[in-house]
Amino acid sequence: MSQDEPTFEQAYARLEQVVRQLEGAPLGLDEAVKLYEEGMASLQKCQRLLAVAEKRISQLTAVTEAGEAETEPFEESTGELHEKVGRRSSATSGKPKTGAKRSTRGKGAGGTGSSGASPEEPGDEGATMDDGEMLF
Repeated sequence: MSQDEPTFEQAYARLEQVVRQLEGAPLGLDEAVKLYEEGMASLQKCQRLLAVAEKRISQLTAVTEAGEAETEPFEESTGELHEKVGRRSSATSGKPKTGAKRSTRGKGAGGTGSSGASPEEPGDEGATMDDGEMLF
């Protein structure tokens, strides 16, 4: 990064300043458009700098017997996201139900399907929002 380029903090501060100006006193159209363009440029700069920083992050993978941390580069992958969601789902599946009920949307009058089953079908006691069949 050259000395002319703003740091993340500088770009973020300018973005906040632009937002305050746009939300504040009435502006002419030309001035508002110029501020909007400047704000978008600051936002893009912030996003680029965050992406660079994110790539530099290392994740702790294990601790050796000598007590040293083993790390690997941070990699953004959908597989890791699904693993995290799976761990969260399994961690919360043992918790008591919080009173959420299965949606009756699209089941006709009275909230029952063509089988005449009630909205609270047997076996729903441990269901969570993470269960695929609970959605829609």
